[in-house]
Amino acid sequence: MAQWTTEGILDAKTRFQGSSILVDTNTMIAKANTVSSVISDVERTFQELQRVVNKTASYWIGIAGDHHRKMFQAEQDDITFILNRLKEHPEDLKLMAGNFELTERNLTELNRQLRSDYI
Repeated sequence: MAQWTTEGILDAKTRFQGSSILVDTNTMIAKANTVSSVISDVERTFQELQRVVNKTASYWIGIAGDHHRKMFQAEQDDITFILNRLKEHPEDLKLMAGNFELTERNLTELNRQLRSDYI
């Protein structure tokens, strides 16, 4: 994993100073919905995998079967945690899009209130 250094942060700040990012909130929401759908598919696949692994207890009897089921079960909490965390990202993206839209509306309204007869 890359580590940010103070020098690297200052360099990035200098390079991007004065830059702006144009945001299309409709695209953000669409992408968030797509990601949510993919995460739901992964979650359904994981649930099906859980069902299949649990079902092996009826025919895969013995130390090897028990060992593999325990190995799978040992990872279930981590996988569930990861899926729950992943589900937060699209919601955060939608929240950001809503904040961008609200801010833009508020700024537009403030600009309308400014006098335009100075010149």
